Amino acid sequence: MKIINKTGKVVGIGSLTLMPDGSGELPVSFGNNPIIADMVRNGELAFDTEDVKVQADAEAAKAADVKPAVDWEAERAKVEAK
Repeated sequence: MKIINKTGKVVGIGSLTLMPDGSGELPVSFGNNPIIADMVRNGELAFDTEDVKVQADAEAAKAADVKPAVDWEAERAKVEAK
């Protein structure tokens, strides 16, 4: 996920170095990091909104493809046939 440094300071995140107003790809291992979340809440960092929208769309598409573990319509038809 792309992240943007909104501060006037250099920010280091793992192997990623963000210059002021710079952006870069956030390492996956830092995706749920509470410090990153605090920096976003404080306005020091921001996620690229277009990137967030693309990720949200991908997650929604993935969720739509989830099939139930049991086909309840088929099970009901079996019970009604008995």
